[in-house]
Amino acid sequence: MKTILKILALSFALMVVGTPSLSAQSSRTATVQPAPQLKFSIAPNPCKGQLTAFYFLPASIGNGQIEVVQSGRGTVMRIPISGQGVVPIDLSKMPKGVHYIRLVTAGNSQGQRIMLL
Repeated sequence: MKTILKILALSFALMVVGTPSLSAQSSRTATVQPAPQLKFSIAPNPCKGQLTAFYFLPASIGNGQIEVVQSGRGTVMRIPISGQGVVPIDLSKMPKGVHYIRLVTAGNSQGQRIMLL
């Protein structure tokens, strides 16, 4: 299991885009590369209680949080994050079924449904 998580973390790290840059092509033109986007991934899915969140927040976005949303109860867990990282999430005390894990920042959010077995 640890080997799989290391492979997923490495794959996720390779997906992360670098910082935006401005490069002059000539004295009259310049090319602006797109700003990096936030990235978010969860594994494994389905899970039996333990899962891992992989994330990347560009410096321009700042801080955020990972939220666990349980149907009928709303947000039941919040984990503050910044930069790039890997966060273990323990859902073993939650009821089986579909839950929603999302990454939330000041102006963005991305989420994934997960199945807890």
